[in-house]
Amino acid sequence: NLKERYTHEIEFLYSRALEVRTDLSTSETLKQKTRSLLKSITTYAKTSQNLKRIEFQHLFASLGEIYKQHVVAYKSSLKEQSNIKDVSAISIVPEYGNLVFTSREDLEAYAKKNKQKSSTLLLQNKYKKLSSEVNADLNEIADPVFDRAPQAVTQDLSCKNGRKLCVSTGEAGNMVGAAFPKGVWAFTYDDGPNPAITTQIMDHFINYKDSQNSVGKATFFWTAYHFDPKAVSAAGIIANQEMIKKAVANGFVIANHSYDHLDLNKSSTNRIKQIITSNTILETAIRKEDPSYKIQYFRCPFGSCYAPKIPAVRQMLVDQGQMHVYWRIDSLDWKFKDSAKASDLIMKQMDLYDRGIILMHDVQTTSPETTRIVLNWMKNQNDKKGKNYKMVTIPEALDLVNGK
Repeated sequence: NLKERYTHEIEFLYSRALEVRTDLSTSETLKQKTRSLLKSITTYAKTSQNLKRIEFQHLFASLGEIYKQHVVAYKSSLKEQSNIKDVSAISIVPEYGNLVFTSREDLEAYAKKNKQKSSTLLLQNKYKKLSSEVNADLNEIADPVFDRAPQAVTQDLSCKNGRKLCVSTGEAGNMVGAAFPKGVWAFTYDDGPNPAITTQIMDHFINYKDSQNSVGKATFFWTAYHFDPKAVSAAGIIANQEMIKKAVANGFVIANHSYDHLDLNKSSTNRIKQIITSNTILETAIRKEDPSYKIQYFRCPFGSCYAPKIPAVRQMLVDQGQMHVYWRIDSLDWKFKDSAKASDLIMKQMDLYDRGIILMHDVQTTSPETTRIVLNWMKNQNDKKGKNYKMVTIPEALDLVNGK
């Protein structure tokens, strides 16, 4: 659904822009650029055409909630860090908060006037236009927080047999974590294993305990070539196999992240099929430790599962009985290469979203420390602030969403 996709993409970008705008440590230059971005969104809302008022009513109601959450946190920061006690003048209602619904007749009249065949097409085109304009503004902001394509999209919660998520080519087959119960988090790691790094990350979870979690949990999306004797030395295969042994012994879940991390949208159909089916290499390696293990989850390299070729990819996944897994929080560890920055971004978004899938990488040298910082913060939130954050693996999250 184009309208839903663009809506949630804009929500994500808007949230990121507000995060920079209300961060007291952000440079004034970057704040000015984000002001321009926010202005472009609100200006687009102030249109007189009735169609646009209907079209964006739901979107801007959602943006209003996002705005409110950020500003409440911003006021608190001002009080604590800037000695500004009277912050009541800062409104929690954005300028576009007074948009109103108009009639369906106005919508049809506008569509007819513009010689559109259907109001649906018109809606899609308008969302596409806004999304393009917002992204054009983002391109001018040279900051890593905006550099990766947003994946925090809320899925369509529809599936057969009363389930909300299932293996499917549609949104119900794409898990992002927005449907998780409040406080539920799934930590995920891509691109590994890298034994020197991965084992440290695992140890942080193995040794974790708080009032809500008896042990830490995580899911690892690994690339299959790490277990291919044709691609890796004998010593490398042995070291990587040890990571599988450690994962199986400690309840970590292993999922597929393709063979060698090629961008699926830039690959031929035959190559895509080879990449998707490479889970047999990974699965064979896992079954040396757990003979009945079956890989049930896949994550596209670069998260590039909205591109033109992706419907075919999603069908291949369904044919193999695998669900696609996105994320709701991107740590940007691959961009920052700084555990303080990556952990700060994760914690801020955890505080904002209250549930979801977190993306990190167990090939980044900063990831063990990033993990340690976030887990220490989580323990403090649970033990001292009553947050009730719960860690789950991806299959456990699926069961929770589907009421099992």
